[in-house]
Amino acid sequence: MKNSRLLQLLETFSRAELREFDRFVRSPYFNRQDELVDLLGLLLPLLSAQRPVPEKPQIFDQLFPRQPYEDTQMRLMMSRLLKLAEQFLALNAWQADDLGVQAGVMTAYRKRNLPAHFASAARLLSDRLEAGAYRDQAYHQLHFIREEQEHLLNSGQLRVRDLNLEEIHRHLDLAYFIAKLRYACLALSRQQVYRKDYDPGILPAVHKYIRENDLLRFPAVSLYFHALESLENPGKAGCFDRFKDLLRAHFGVLPGEESRDLLLIAINYCIRRLNEGERAFAHEGLALYQFGLEKGILTEKGELSRFTYRNIAAMAIKTDALDWAETFIHQYRDQLPSEYRESMYSFSLAQLAYRRRQFDQALDLLQKTEYQDVLLNLAAKTLQLKIYYENSAFDLLHSHLDAMKVFLSRKRILGYHRNNYLAIIRYAKKLLTVNPYDKKALEKLRQQVESEESLTEREWLLEQIDALN
Repeated sequence: MKNSRLLQLLETFSRAELREFDRFVRSPYFNRQDELVDLLGLLLPLLSAQRPVPEKPQIFDQLFPRQPYEDTQMRLMMSRLLKLAEQFLALNAWQADDLGVQAGVMTAYRKRNLPAHFASAARLLSDRLEAGAYRDQAYHQLHFIREEQEHLLNSGQLRVRDLNLEEIHRHLDLAYFIAKLRYACLALSRQQVYRKDYDPGILPAVHKYIRENDLLRFPAVSLYFHALESLENPGKAGCFDRFKDLLRAHFGVLPGEESRDLLLIAINYCIRRLNEGERAFAHEGLALYQFGLEKGILTEKGELSRFTYRNIAAMAIKTDALDWAETFIHQYRDQLPSEYRESMYSFSLAQLAYRRRQFDQALDLLQKTEYQDVLLNLAAKTLQLKIYYENSAFDLLHSHLDAMKVFLSRKRILGYHRNNYLAIIRYAKKLLTVNPYDKKALEKLRQQVESEESLTEREWLLEQIDALN
């Protein structure tokens, strides 16, 4: 039974959800089969205590002690209980959507041809929409539903003069444009990471229509429009600045998940420009991270992802905001997922110690920590590499580079990351062997580093080449 869809679903329920589901199954409105109540009654104490659930024959025997095991009957009960669990989840989701419930009530009144009831429900829906902060796709979609239901009511009563087709079209267009721009942003962001083209469909026509019809006055449209523009034209002056300003000016008009997605688009833009050698974007990126922390949109259920934690610490260190970085590293340590907490915390402190040229402390932090995450392990090895080189511990460095190469050969790592770390190893070895008095050799090495496609330590390598001159 442990591999059944029923058990897999119920194991995701919290204790409170299990209690609520028990009440749901006992309600004759939803279920009139006592055997399903009994089946859940057997499962509940086991699930609540996280104890193993017996196999189907043992469960069946407890339900029907005088009856031989019938697999078909047992499967049917499990299937029906699963269906009830799905209904329970759907009902909870529906009840949690206050505006959706109100739209459903309004629609029901229209279908029952109760104009006064409909008018009251429609007015309440409009009032709630306007009282809310969000002006997202759902806002316009619900306005569209309201206008559509009013249109259907008026059409049925032959009130032709009251037909509100213009409002229907306006909200339908805005809901579509916001959704279209949002997913275009996500697709283009994904394309830039995975180098995979996507078909934009009618996006160019949407662009043109939005500009020509003054739809940028709607904050959600404007936010996604300028986010997309900065993704499409990364080098175009002013695009990113407009997007960045709108993020701050219109914060709160979109739900948390969408606000976080837009903020991450802006941050990733800064990271790409930074990787291209434009150091000013480190300050831009840090300011955006600080804005996200201030607004509480970078955490989810009280947790900060290890990637975000690492990026924020690294960005602050890169901009020499070292005291702020130290405060952040300590302050947000407990918000890291528990399985990565100590390794990410120690690594970030090691980066900070390295920047302060406290090499012994940095090495101690790196060497006493187990790194389960392969990429974090490689980042730690790269930091060790830099410390050995800057400390002139060249024998240690030779051994370390060989060990890194062996490590890479044994691990399954995506091509981009593998190529990046192999390039770091290759150029670190060239630093060790290049003749510092051979200007042509140094210039050739510089050109190779500058032209390497995947190289996260480009800036550090160029600094070391300059130091040899």
